Amino acid sequence: MTDRIKAMTVLLEPDIREDDCQRIIEAIEMIRRVRKVEMHVSDCDHWSAVQTARLDLQEKIWNVLREKY
Repeated sequence: MTDRIKAMTVLLEPDIREDDCQRIIEAIEMIRRVRKVEMHVSDCDHWSAVQTARLDLQEKIWNVLREKY
């Protein structure tokens, strides 16, 4: 038996202007069984979370590289 998928998320890189996204949204809405498409505005909380994750990962990578065998 296969799993049932309830939702999918699309992450844009880099952030795109709201008016430039309209055609992308319209294209996704044309896909069969797509019920709703929403925009999520990039804000300082998102930026802060990305930077925190990036710095944590950078620190972990450097710690691995500094280990002596």
